[in-house]
Amino acid sequence: MNETILITTAIGETSSEENNVLYAGSWCFSYKKSEELKNKNLSVHSYHWDDRDKLYKDYIYVLKFIDKVVDNLSKCLNDLHKVNHDQRYWKIVMGPWLAFFIAAFFDRWSIIDEILEKRLATKTYILNKKFKPPETITEYFSFVNNDYWNHYLFSQIISHYKNIEIVKIPSNEGKKIKRNFSWKQLIFRLLNSLPNFSHNKKFFFSTYPYLRLRSRFKLEIALKQFPSILFRHDVIRQKYNEELRNDLKRKFNSFESSNKFESCFYDLLSQFIPMAYLEGYCGNIEKISKIKWPKNPKVIFSANSHISDDFFKIWSAEMSCYGSKIYLIQHGGFYGIGKINLIEKIEKDIADKFLSWGWTDNKTIAISSPLLLGSKKRIKHSDFGNGCLSIINTSIPRYAYSFYTMPIAGQFIHELDNQIKFVKNLSQEIYSKTYLKLYPNDYGFCQKERWSDNLKDLNFYNDSESVLKIFKNSRLVIHTYNATTFLESLARNIPTILIIDINYWELRDSAKEQMKKLSDMGIVHYEPLSAAKYINKIWHNLEAWWLEDKRQKVIDGFCNEFAKNDKNWINTWISSMDIDNL
Repeated sequence: MNETILITTAIGETSSEENNVLYAGSWCFSYKKSEELKNKNLSVHSYHWDDRDKLYKDYIYVLKFIDKVVDNLSKCLNDLHKVNHDQRYWKIVMGPWLAFFIAAFFDRWSIIDEILEKRLATKTYILNKKFKPPETITEYFSFVNNDYWNHYLFSQIISHYKNIEIVKIPSNEGKKIKRNFSWKQLIFRLLNSLPNFSHNKKFFFSTYPYLRLRSRFKLEIALKQFPSILFRHDVIRQKYNEELRNDLKRKFNSFESSNKFESCFYDLLSQFIPMAYLEGYCGNIEKISKIKWPKNPKVIFSANSHISDDFFKIWSAEMSCYGSKIYLIQHGGFYGIGKINLIEKIEKDIADKFLSWGWTDNKTIAISSPLLLGSKKRIKHSDFGNGCLSIINTSIPRYAYSFYTMPIAGQFIHELDNQIKFVKNLSQEIYSKTYLKLYPNDYGFCQKERWSDNLKDLNFYNDSESVLKIFKNSRLVIHTYNATTFLESLARNIPTILIIDINYWELRDSAKEQMKKLSDMGIVHYEPLSAAKYINKIWHNLEAWWLEDKRQKVIDGFCNEFAKNDKNWINTWISSMDIDNL
């Protein structure tokens, strides 16, 4: 058998000039590198989640495995920290991180297992370098998109296989993931030292509740409590304890494994758990007793702190032990519409009540969207004017990080190609008035270069240009992803069209009817060429098209279910959540 070298990421140290190379995925080379390699014998392994049936089956399996891991970890962490908390407590603390990590780990393991089981590669290069675990979930998010961290994860998985030659090479010590000093955290510490009125709050709002400050103050007054501004607390940071983690590894390896994936996962898990849950946990518990946050609020509201703020999560878990209820608020437009949304499932497991932007299920209450409160103003005829066609773009991390029904990893390149195809088929008149808003984080896709190489004179918005300002100046807004900005422009009754590939953006059954109505009205398109042709047709009659009574009724019906915006939102919030009876 000829030697075939496996390349797992885009780092230069492990690249090879040899002909027989297998790339684990499209993330292994940059845009420019892929152009250089077009004329060479480039072999890229097919991506396992291109099979969307497999994606769904894997999602169902991982949901069950997460519960299994939480059960096992709860026992270990109770023993380690000498406490006696139930599984829900530990799911509040580390459930979001665990779900994201298991999803990423399962993806990387599936890639390696398929390649090596089929004996598609015989040799690989691995950096002789070990990564310390992240301190927090926020730091984990920066790691999971990093080529060096992903190389380390791939290499640890590969080490469990015997049928591939592993060549260790020196690492470039200059390529480190930096833990930057945070001025923001310093300011938070200073502000938290100031007096506030939060000690006796019955209703506690996290530092990121998706409520504008004015709206939050109005709600707090309606709840008969004094409004106050609360600033987030950083976690207590402790030194890495290798002995502690080796002890955990021995315990993890004693867990029952149903298959080789689970065996590999348990063997490596102790290397990756954030330090806030292990080394720093006891220090954070001690800090909770000293801070000026409520000691036993009736309700804790959060839109995303329960995901990204580890100190808030530990505090919330502690408060839940004393009877505090946790109400979580939808924090993105994909909720309730996308077929698969892993973090939504975890949030519902954590929450006593989940508050949506209009849709309901057995644990979800519909409220007005905090992000859209007070924003809906009917467009007057004069507002159409001579504005531009604005395209609001997104970006997806190059490495899979969760389970969603949207483009994953390299599938996003197909999305970009479709978007470029759409713009190329606009009339010259419309194209001259077209402006593209790129997503702030490019994730290494080199989007601006790709667009500029295909469309030399395309107009770009400045990075600092706000979405709301773009809405104001637009004759028509095109959205290329099914998420928050699409709902924002519809809720503001701005002429809007969504263009997505339904093969990636699969819909939840309960959302299909409303999305079909939008599609029938020409507001949602699933193919770039037909979308361009449609816009070329309506451009000169856009006002009459958008304000047609039938179309407006469909928009109102959709917004009522997915972008609800009630002027009497405070009363709706209080009555729907039955707060008076808490």
